[in-house]
Amino acid sequence: MIVPMSKYSFLIYRKEHEAFLERLKSLGVVHIRQNRNTDEIENIKSLLGKKKEIATILTQLEIIRKAEAKDEQQARHSDFVVPQNGEEYVATFLEAQKQIKQLSQKIATNKETISSLSVWGDFDPSIVEKFRKDGLQLQFWTVPANAYNEQWEDLFGAVFIGDAQRLFYFVTLSPQELTTRDLPESSLLEVPSRSISDIEAENETLSVRLKEEQLKLSALAQHKEIAQAYQLSLEETYRMDDARLQGVSLFDDQLVVLEGWLPQKKAEAMESALDKEGYAFAEIEIKEGERVPIKLKNNFFARAFEPIIKMHSFPNYFELDPTPFVAPFFMLFFAMCFGDGGYGIILLLAATLIKRKSSPDKQAMMTMLQYLGGATIIVSFFMGTFFGVQYVNIPFLAPFKAFFLSQDNIMIIAIALGLVQIIFAKVIKAVKTTKQKGLKYSVSQFAWAFLILTGVLFFSLPMLKIELPQWVTYAVYGLLALFGIFIVFFNSPGKNPLINVGSAVWTAYNTASGLLGDTLSYIRLFAIGLAGGILGGVFNDLAMQVTGGLPIYIKWLPMLIILALGHAINFGLCLIGAFVHPIRLIFVEYFNNSDYEGGGVEYKPLQKLNTEEGQ
Repeated sequence: MIVPMSKYSFLIYRKEHEAFLERLKSLGVVHIRQNRNTDEIENIKSLLGKKKEIATILTQLEIIRKAEAKDEQQARHSDFVVPQNGEEYVATFLEAQKQIKQLSQKIATNKETISSLSVWGDFDPSIVEKFRKDGLQLQFWTVPANAYNEQWEDLFGAVFIGDAQRLFYFVTLSPQELTTRDLPESSLLEVPSRSISDIEAENETLSVRLKEEQLKLSALAQHKEIAQAYQLSLEETYRMDDARLQGVSLFDDQLVVLEGWLPQKKAEAMESALDKEGYAFAEIEIKEGERVPIKLKNNFFARAFEPIIKMHSFPNYFELDPTPFVAPFFMLFFAMCFGDGGYGIILLLAATLIKRKSSPDKQAMMTMLQYLGGATIIVSFFMGTFFGVQYVNIPFLAPFKAFFLSQDNIMIIAIALGLVQIIFAKVIKAVKTTKQKGLKYSVSQFAWAFLILTGVLFFSLPMLKIELPQWVTYAVYGLLALFGIFIVFFNSPGKNPLINVGSAVWTAYNTASGLLGDTLSYIRLFAIGLAGGILGGVFNDLAMQVTGGLPIYIKWLPMLIILALGHAINFGLCLIGAFVHPIRLIFVEYFNNSDYEGGGVEYKPLQKLNTEEGQ
């Protein structure tokens, strides 16, 4: 549900403005109204840049921290003092990163140089100058292997050094400088300026420095809390700077007016605190269409699925929170798409283990994955597989064979679930309209929902060989006619009846065509789950066929490798599909039919941040 909010206006003397903001920060409940976009103001832009930078650094620190052994790194960094100041800490991290990049590039360049010089051996460049003093020119050449002329050895003192990639490498030692005219098809190379020994020695020194910088990063990663505290400090500074700029000045900047929202349950405590300190404030009415900040409050089950709604957008203040309505459908749709009970067990166990070591913001996602894994285990028993093996083919499950569903039944169930969700969405739309405009504006919407539901049941029951008494048939006809009347005459309350009729006909056309297309979209629940099960079975058959002719004591290893790789690939594909397609059904079919508007802004009060919120 959406937490009810109260809106307040505060009147403050300019000289008390800063103290008042600090007081609001200490109360930690007021979300300041945004009267202007401050993101383009220079100091705010700088803060946003730093916030983005520190968020990236924290991600990198976590990767480093997990990759390195804490005790070993701390022992090897006894001589390195980690800066305690957040800004110095970040500067040290960035400088170490910069040095690592430069050193790594230099080492790589040196290795390439060593590789290019290896054909000449560990050549000492000083020899070139010695020969020059004696009147001899030492030059370095390369020539295609089939173009090398052994006469050059007598004519120009050529000495063959080696060959590589169909090229001959040689040097010439002669009294004059030679050109490519003297040695046709040859290429004159630049005289090496350094020996391989010198470059290797430099690389050893660079490698030591690189290791020092890497270990420095490891030491910094073990004190990640300094960066987190700095991040919180930046966020607090950003919120305060932004709040300072949201006030409206009055009377030549003598007074400042601020507006803000807070949960209704916390309003009395705020009023009491500010009243004691003599601040002037007044509660004002929230107008229709205002962009009121949104705080969601759901039970333990629905709360786990709030990330799904946030991926789209928060609801606005004047509509219903879709989270509790979406959660059971998404969980069921995911289970049908994921489909495999073995994969469900892996997902449940992995989410449980990761959740124990996760930060509070990630624990909500892990809780959702636990629900999704558990739902997959249950749903797969009726319509899925276990690591690619159909439940119907598992011998000890033979007594439960009556519970297993055929592919035709699964497809019908997928379509039926689509109809249920669409009808449910239309009921939610009607409830929302009642809340926003009044009952008379939602009568035709309720009528559409119940007309579809009644029609579906009326025409479906005979297909299930359920005969309806004659009086029930007449009663259904009467209900359908009544719903039709409501649809026609309450389609646009207060308008000309002819307009109502025309609008009803147009709405009927759109509803009929839209209902068919939306319902057929739910076939994907059947198709994706079926594809995952088939692909899992294919990997099982592949493992058996490839190792079929081998003795059991030999074939178990290649079979295990094929099964592990195959099911890992299938697990990843199924996981992606089971997330993407149910989310698509929620965001498109359900949200469209429920007339979900969204566009809400998250409730972020001016407050002193703690580690949990900062994360």
